[in-house]
Amino acid sequence: GASPYLETLYLDCDTFIRGDLSPLFSMLADVDLVLTNGAVWEWGTGDVKLRTTALTDPTYFNSGVFAFRNVPAIQTLFANWWQAWVDRTAGESRFKPSNSDQTVLNILLRSRALEQHGVTMAVADNKIWNCVGSMWPQVASAGLWSQVVILHSHICSQSNSLHVDELPGLPELARFR
Repeated sequence: GASPYLETLYLDCDTFIRGDLSPLFSMLADVDLVLTNGAVWEWGTGDVKLRTTALTDPTYFNSGVFAFRNVPAIQTLFANWWQAWVDRTAGESRFKPSNSDQTVLNILLRSRALEQHGVTMAVADNKIWNCVGSMWPQVASAGLWSQVVILHSHICSQSNSLHVDELPGLPELARFR
């Protein structure tokens, strides 16, 4: 199966937990799957490498943080997700953005895979439950930084000497606007 546990929270290894995770598990009382949206961003120019144009994209989901119940419908969905990813990347690099597991997940979701498999889903606020690095400056300036529970960025896995409250002001984040 997808997990040996009845309920599982999947986290990419570049996440940092700064609060209580139990609300995500509470959401699983009513649904099989809890996802978080991605942000809307575009490639920038000059010193601005990535421009976050909206903190939440309601049509796109991030595969780095999600919770699920270990039920047959989820097991089937995840098996199909895995097979679709294998099929899409046959003979190609799985590290190309167009071949990522996240891209394939979103293709499946757009093809109504949840409905086909009978999976019920809820969406957790990505500003709180999956705050990716490109969002940090905007989340902090909106006064939401103290509410963030899960930070998600390679910076989280690379730095062990910074205090969490210093992260939005990092020079590395100057490229995100």
